[in-house]
Amino acid sequence: MTVNLVNSFQIQVSGKNVNFYNFAMAHLRTMAAVESATPQQINPGGTSYILVTYKGDISQLAAALSARGWVVEAAGSVVKIRSDADKPPALPPPPVQPPSTPPVQPAQTATSNQTSGEQ
Repeated sequence: MTVNLVNSFQIQVSGKNVNFYNFAMAHLRTMAAVESATPQQINPGGTSYILVTYKGDISQLAAALSARGWVVEAAGSVVKIRSDADKPPALPPPPVQPPSTPPVQPAQTATSNQTSGEQ
């Protein structure tokens, strides 16, 4: 039996401007195993802090963030993320939805418009 424990971790986001923080929040909020991402302290020109509840352990969270292009350091219950570029990593594209087929409409029967003569 697999048990998915939910853990809380502090994410430290380092960046040159508020875009790094905004992209970090967007990445966290779109990751499947993240149950919540709550801002703790926003510092647009330095290190910001986010509290994350995650279904998994810190190494899984660190690997997921690394796969999204962040440079990651994890220790204890803290994950530090940053970008080696002048901008934060781009968000992954949304999942491709298969084209939906329109629902089958029941055949319509012809009806006659009869007037009863009453007015």
